[in-house]
Amino acid sequence: MPVPTSGEWGGYAFHMDHIGDTLFGNACPHCSRGQLFKSFFELHEKCSNCGAVYSRDAGEWTGPTVMTYMLAVSIAFVLLVFMWTTDNLWSGSEFILAGVVMTLVLPCHRISKAIWVGILYDMGRIYPDPTPELDATAE
Repeated sequence: MPVPTSGEWGGYAFHMDHIGDTLFGNACPHCSRGQLFKSFFELHEKCSNCGAVYSRDAGEWTGPTVMTYMLAVSIAFVLLVFMWTTDNLWSGSEFILAGVVMTLVLPCHRISKAIWVGILYDMGRIYPDPTPELDATAE
């Protein structure tokens, strides 16, 4: 079986040329000009520059939630093992553990959303809707 070239896996071509702008620049993956987030966790519905719609179907945002959850479980497990092996478990230490995990993981949810937008864009799920002017010229 030949190895897929140019990042093609499962019929999709993952180029991720835009991921730097999307992840670090809060920019639309389609045009790299419009803003991705309107607040720390909330995405715009579509790009203000090119009109790319960020969410088309219900349930598309399960991915970043699962990514963030897995990160939180991993960090909690590492901290729990560290506290257990160094005999630093005492009554109430679970609250400190939860606080540290939430402090580390909450900012990562925004990053996981930006990564997910890049994945959806590469899969062809994020694109500008056709404008009425384009529909009129196609006829």
